[in-house]
Amino acid sequence: MSAMLPGSSALTALSHLSASKNVKALALALARASQRWCKVLLLSSMATLTGPGCLVADPPEYTEPQSTRPHVVINASEPPTLYPIRLLKPGPGKQFTITIESEDAGEDLVLAFFVNYGRPGAFHHRSFRLAGSTSLTKQDTFVLEAPATLADGCHSLTMLAMHESSWDGVTLVPYPSRLNDVSHTHWQLYINVKEEEVPQCPGPTTSSSPP
Repeated sequence: MSAMLPGSSALTALSHLSASKNVKALALALARASQRWCKVLLLSSMATLTGPGCLVADPPEYTEPQSTRPHVVINASEPPTLYPIRLLKPGPGKQFTITIESEDAGEDLVLAFFVNYGRPGAFHHRSFRLAGSTSLTKQDTFVLEAPATLADGCHSLTMLAMHESSWDGVTLVPYPSRLNDVSHTHWQLYINVKEEEVPQCPGPTTSSSPP
């Protein structure tokens, strides 16, 4: 049996006890740290899951639809305003394609044609209804014949575009209080004029008053 050095048993026991305490302290510290991290991850996961549900945007504020003055898109309309319209009387008439840009607020539009608008003897010729739309741009096609009582020669043809609430269907003119909703488009109108003839024509009027 080998001999033990004096004090070696006590030192060994103390060394084992100290090491055991250190191991237990380290394990406890790791356990606490692990618990803290678990809590952080749990709270983070809950925030991720519940966060979007809590952030609810306010609904957009409702506003009444507004109407805007009709604007005739000249380069998307026919016939062009730069050239005279030749009509025979009697005859088949001329096809018009009118493109309008406007906000309509649920209203239809009226396209009213006048001969020699703003001058003595001017008169309403015909009106067409263009269905209002939620789309900014709308278009319609129709045929316009020569007025039966109009004299041969050159005249001015004016189209007034407006919303239906601006048009007086009895007197066949726009309401004076609604002229800010009316736009004007002008053409020269040749009645029974030969192709080689260029008659003297009145210039277009910029008057916004009824004929």
